[in-house]
Amino acid sequence: MNTPLFFQHFGILAVASPVLLLIIMIKQFPVALGVLGAGGDPLEILREIPHFIAAANPAIAAIGVVSLLIMFARPAIRQRVYLLKPIPAPPVVLMVAVPM
Repeated sequence: MNTPLFFQHFGILAVASPVLLLIIMIKQFPVALGVLGAGGDPLEILREIPHFIAAANPAIAAIGVVSLLIMFARPAIRQRVYLLKPIPAPPVVLMVAVPM
């Protein structure tokens, strides 16, 4: 058996996790834009993305975009700013998003 150790340890979860993560991200896209009443299966939501962008609430969408930027840029910023090293990304997102 030449199965990688990762798959031996986690089994089916190692294969299903990326799919579940993608589904969760798709389902949360309308929420991050502030679109009310969006629902359905992930493929329906994917088809409706242009509509969601057109119907987005600008204030809520700005909070969502800034929050995502902080989460993805956090590793690079953490290297440069010494004071931010011990603080995890979610509290930084809250400190920026709550006053918005």
